[in-house]
Amino acid sequence: MSAKDQLIKDLKALQATVSEVDYKRRGYHVEVLLDNGKVRDFAQVMRRNDFYLVFVGGVHTAESLEVTYQFASFTVPCRVLGRAPVSGDGTVPTIFDIFDGANWHERETKDMYGIVFTGHPYLQPLLLAEEDADLKPLLKATSAVKPAEKLRWLPPAAPGEAKAKPAPAPATKAAAAAAGAKPAKPAVPVQPGAVAETKDTQE
Repeated sequence: MSAKDQLIKDLKALQATVSEVDYKRRGYHVEVLLDNGKVRDFAQVMRRNDFYLVFVGGVHTAESLEVTYQFASFTVPCRVLGRAPVSGDGTVPTIFDIFDGANWHERETKDMYGIVFTGHPYLQPLLLAEEDADLKPLLKATSAVKPAEKLRWLPPAAPGEAKAKPAPAPATKAAAAAAGAKPAKPAVPVQPGAVAETKDTQE
């Protein structure tokens, strides 16, 4: 059994939806749709199969608020994308203790989407100022959020067949709350070319 086949077998044992996709069109070879409670098991499988973490991020669609994980290998020509829905209370388990590199990725995702990674030892703002910790700048307003099928590549339909639809992660209360979030506004608007006023210039 090849290393890739062993990985796919291990991933399917998680009761996840595992699909092989066209790397040239998607940028990865395997897509894994996970339950929220299987995130850490997924990370453990990737660790045992000698994959490294590329990134952790978020995606806000009309169906759900998701966390995405991409892994790659130095020895196997295979990239893996994992997707897991955020729970109703806005949380996802951390994988920081499994992959050290998840530390900053999870903090950045918390900054941008407000997703809380439970078990993370220091989930403090990474990119945002402390006073903007609740800004969530990448959450979409209701009028701007799009369905997943508008954001993801779909295989072309065969003649006479309906266009394929992606398998969305289950909708959650977190997604519903996110859909109603107001778009972020800058704390201090500054006109192009203008110099921000400071205490010294005011006096």
